[in-house]
Amino acid sequence: MSRLWGRKMNDLAHANFIRILCEVASKYGCTVHKIDKWFPSSKLCDCGYKNDSLSLNDRTWVCPHCGQIHDRDVHAAEMILRRGIYELTSDSKTIEPLGFEAVTVSQESHTLWGWEYVKK
Repeated sequence: MSRLWGRKMNDLAHANFIRILCEVASKYGCTVHKIDKWFPSSKLCDCGYKNDSLSLNDRTWVCPHCGQIHDRDVHAAEMILRRGIYELTSDSKTIEPLGFEAVTVSQESHTLWGWEYVKK
């Protein structure tokens, strides 16, 4: 079907998945939170540095500010989790790159961790 209908079919399948996910989440009393699609999750470091020169071919990168080595996909997933926790705990969509403090959110079966912005 994707070959016949192209990208349209993929978009419809994703929208249907999101709809079903929201229905199941509401049935069990869970929250589905969407992150902004332009959030630079793979380009951000824990120290706040943003690597704008990162290309799709770069699978790992080293932060020139703190020296931390990042696996692009794993680190992007961690940053998306942190961003979601931050937005849910602060009811905000804005975030500053520096000045974060660790925060832990407990749920029934597991504990999520992330970063919370601390105003100074």
